[in-house]
Amino acid sequence: CPSRINPEDARTQRHQDNANLRKDSRPDRMDVVDNCYKEMKRLKNLTAYYTNKNISVSYLRAKKKADTQRVVNLYGDGSEKYW
Repeated sequence: CPSRINPEDARTQRHQDNANLRKDSRPDRMDVVDNCYKEMKRLKNLTAYYTNKNISVSYLRAKKKADTQRVVNLYGDGSEKYW
C-alpha cells in the first residue's frame, strides 16, 4: 500500500518551490528584458542610420543634377524632419 502524503507537508513544499522559482527566475527574466531592449535599440539605431544615409545620397545626387528642390520637397528641410 503506497504511503499517503501529508497535505500540510505538500503545501509547505509547494510554497518553498514557488519561492525558489520566483527568486531564481527574476535574473533570467531581467536578462530577457535586457537582451530584448538592446536588440530593439540596435535595430532602431540601424534604421536611423540607413534612413539618414539614404536621404543624404538622394540629396547629393539631386545636387549633382541641380534638382535639390525635389529632395527638399520630398524629405523636408532640417526643421521639418518627420523621420
